[in-house]
Amino acid sequence: MRKRGIFMMAALMAAALMGGCGSPSSEDTDKALQDKKAVSEAAGDPSVVTDATGDYAGENNLAYTDYLPSEYVTLGNYKGLSVNKIKDITELSEEEKQSALDEYLEMNSTQQEITDRPAAEGDYVAVAYKESQDGKVMNDFTDEETEILLGEDYALFEDKLYGTSAGDKVTTKVSIDDEDGSGTVDIVYDIEVLRVYSYETPELNDAFAKETAGVDTAKELEEQIYQESMDSQNEINREQMREDLIVALTESSTVEGYPQSLYDQMYESTDAVYQMWSGMSLEEAFEGDEEAIKAEIITSVNSALIVEAVAETEGLIVTKEEVDNYKESILEDSGYESVESLEEDYSDQELASMLLSEKVGLLLEENANVTEVSEEEYENLTGVRDEYFDEEEETEDESDASDDSMELTQSELETLFEGSDVEAGSDTEGEEETE
Repeated sequence: MRKRGIFMMAALMAAALMGGCGSPSSEDTDKALQDKKAVSEAAGDPSVVTDATGDYAGENNLAYTDYLPSEYVTLGNYKGLSVNKIKDITELSEEEKQSALDEYLEMNSTQQEITDRPAAEGDYVAVAYKESQDGKVMNDFTDEETEILLGEDYALFEDKLYGTSAGDKVTTKVSIDDEDGSGTVDIVYDIEVLRVYSYETPELNDAFAKETAGVDTAKELEEQIYQESMDSQNEINREQMREDLIVALTESSTVEGYPQSLYDQMYESTDAVYQMWSGMSLEEAFEGDEEAIKAEIITSVNSALIVEAVAETEGLIVTKEEVDNYKESILEDSGYESVESLEEDYSDQELASMLLSEKVGLLLEENANVTEVSEEEYENLTGVRDEYFDEEEETEDESDASDDSMELTQSELETLFEGSDVEAGSDTEGEEETE
């Protein structure tokens, strides 16, 4: 199975490298993305979410911790909210069909090690390496594997990998601009080549269809791939609608104060996201600006409190049975090999919170006044999608550092950073911690 990751490089990461900040290996980042997506998708599985109701603060509700959201939230009207939803697509263009097929075949491609010649342009090289400055090790990735595609200039030391073979060790020095741009610093890379390989893309034929999908013909597999592509896009649009409903609710609700336990939980999760994507902690990313960090976290806190307040009002709870079913659903599509490995990353309470958010989203959707619009109309009405993708395209043109694993939709990105980009309808300044 082909897995490609993100390799943070060049000037975009110079400050982080010089600051000694860790960055994730490509394999770890890609696995985290896939697992995060599997966790999110499983929350919407009809076999997981049930109609369980009861006392929000009761012992049967795993989503309840140590506070009642109603102590902090005055809800606006959450029934009858108006929202725009992109119409479901019922067919794909020829270009979209080809893209869906290419993606499916790429995801089912296999590594073929190259042992009869040294690495050349177009080959993949798996390396372990460490970075040093002035004799001091800044980052040590010698116990990890980073994948680099020769010819895409993702790695500062990429040119030194041409002509290498498995087992080779290379040391090179790279000069990069210092933090204030007034000069340069030298970064020394000690690199070990672990493997040189390519990816073999399978042929879409009847045998492949039977092996991978259990259908008799390639034509049947094609139709299945097209349908899954449409279902996926329609679900993304539906998730976007739910997010828009929560945004609308936050604008009419008021939050006063917050429980410290929720703040601490949001700080920890947001800090983990920052470190995964940039290699920098919140403290480093905001340069120690405590007020800015607090505002960032409270945005997520307020959003979570509003969702929980709806659940409390409606008596929506999450049972242990639902959480157990949720875990099994995650295992089917993620890189987790067992429930135990999943539980190392997610507590029952965290999973229950995700399920609770799904239930609230469904409730808002069921009671909303939905207007179906075209994708173009939605973009014109919101402006958010156009602004985001214009900026993304400009960044890709300037840096040429895009990667398959970063080609996420706006909805998927918001899911990854769930809760961090929704502004609650209250002023965060002067909020007191109240438990």
